[in-house]
Amino acid sequence: MLKFFRKIRQNLLAEGKTGKYLKYAIGEIVLVMVGILLALQVNNWNDKQKLISHERELLENVLENIKTDSISIDSVISASNKILEVHQNLINLNKKQISENEVGNIDLIRKSEPNQLITPINNPNLPNQMLDQNLKKVILDYYLTIAWFEKSRTDNNYIIEQYIRPILAEKELLNFDFQLTELGEFNNLINKHKFFEAFKEEDIKQYLFESRLKLHVMKLFAQRIAQKNNETKEAIQKYINK
Repeated sequence: MLKFFRKIRQNLLAEGKTGKYLKYAIGEIVLVMVGILLALQVNNWNDKQKLISHERELLENVLENIKTDSISIDSVISASNKILEVHQNLINLNKKQISENEVGNIDLIRKSEPNQLITPINNPNLPNQMLDQNLKKVILDYYLTIAWFEKSRTDNNYIIEQYIRPILAEKELLNFDFQLTELGEFNNLINKHKFFEAFKEEDIKQYLFESRLKLHVMKLFAQRIAQKNNETKEAIQKYINK
């Protein structure tokens, strides 16, 4: 092909057709430029297809993480409800509205929350990897909600580990011969008789009040995440399917 164009140029020069040569030279330059632009377009298209393919694969993995988060959040809400029920029963006991036998499993008041959501841990830079701005916004919103939940989870665990558990030990309210169930849960860890005697004192009520407050806030954020979790799953699935 190059020899063909070179021969045309040589013939035009040999025949003294300078004007035609110049037109031909300009045409050849334009042709080369068009070829370069087409090559760039194809290269850009290939690069974009690679990015789309990578993003799709990434989002499919993220969906699995989000589904795991959903299970964790359900567990957090369920556990929080059980503990808050005990706290409410203690309030009712303090008002003499129920008996000690109706309070429930008081071992739950010393339970911290172990569940940690994995999506932002496994994909810390995910929002910045999104090509679609709307999807990026949805994921950012999900990550921000998780950040607030993690803050509330840390606050909840802090009051449990730094105040509730120590005061139970300090007041000698724990049974030395407690039993650990097959599910890894405590059974009869807190001595009920000693606990209800100590519960008449104001200091332990103050600690329990703070613990209930922190737990309630954590549950609210968990419920918020449950909503955001569904919205994020739907947005990602819709984006993948389009």
